[in-house]
Amino acid sequence: MSGCCYAADGVEFWMRFESAIDQQRHTQKKIDNDNRHSSPKLLSQLPIENHGAKVYTHELFDEFQQEVFSSTSGPSARGFSEKNEVDITNLKDGLRGKFFDV
Repeated sequence: MSGCCYAADGVEFWMRFESAIDQQRHTQKKIDNDNRHSSPKLLSQLPIENHGAKVYTHELFDEFQQEVFSSTSGPSARGFSEKNEVDITNLKDGLRGKFFDV
C-alpha cells in the first residue's frame, strides 16, 4: 500500500476532530451565556435556594434544588421526650403537616 492513503485518512481525522472540538466550544459558550443572563426558577422562598441560584450553574442548581426540596419536604424533628424509659421523638411530616410520635 502506498503512503498516500494513510495521509488522506489522517487529514480527514484531523478535520473531523477540529469540527467536533469547534462544536463543543460553541455549545459551552452558549451554556455559559445562558447561565450569565438568566436565572433558574425558584421553588421556595428559602434563602439557601436563592443563594444556590446565584453561585451554581443551571445544571448544578437543578440537582441542588432537588436536594433542598427533598430535605425540607421530609419529616423533621419538632421535640423530644421520654415515657416509661422510652425516648420519643415528635416528627412533623413536611408533606401533610401532621405530627407523629416515634
